[in-house]
Amino acid sequence: MNNNPKSLRKIRALIFDAEGVLIDTEPLWDMSQEAFLQHYGKTYERNRVKSLLTGRSLAEGTAVLAQIYALPGPLDELIRQRQEIVQSCFQTNVTFIPGARAFLARFGRKLPFGIATSMDPDMFLGIAEKLDLLSLFPAISTLHQTQGRGKPAPALFLDCAARLNVAPVDCLVIEDAPLGIEAARRAGMLCAALTTTYEATLLEQADVIVHSFDEFGDWLASHLDF
Repeated sequence: MNNNPKSLRKIRALIFDAEGVLIDTEPLWDMSQEAFLQHYGKTYERNRVKSLLTGRSLAEGTAVLAQIYALPGPLDELIRQRQEIVQSCFQTNVTFIPGARAFLARFGRKLPFGIATSMDPDMFLGIAEKLDLLSLFPAISTLHQTQGRGKPAPALFLDCAARLNVAPVDCLVIEDAPLGIEAARRAGMLCAALTTTYEATLLEQADVIVHSFDEFGDWLASHLDF
């Protein structure tokens, strides 16, 4: 575990990324990326491109794929095609990341929670309703609130902190991706990284790296005064 907590005793709120942190959608994204690129005769190279996509909006990620793989056609059409494929993949069951529900129950009365996600807002809303996230999180920030500005821009995290009425410096972000960690740092927030999507070597810019919600919960409890 990386353990550079700075001054965690002043933390007043937890802000969660959604995908790969709370909800287990990353395998579905891999499936959709593979299917989308196969349509153009390309092979999805996960180790090469996934870190460039995670945390970006669907439109931003499509632009990245179009550039890397020299995909033909207007970007708007590529975005439409990819969105159809993604939505089809997401019709399968979406579940919580292991340990997430227990963590929320453990700390829900001790710290306010927020969500800051670059996921397509309409797709996220469907998942949020299915998993009852709206009742668990008093503040949810999506691309609707930031005029489409996704990570690594800090706008989502700053908007969420404002909705929680907590100063950015008093927020701890939970992320799983390099772009999300960068966004948290640009927002002036501390960041804990879960190795649910990437190896720890790609998450070294986080203040703390943990491998599960159980580990993170024990670590958090040992560093905060409740």
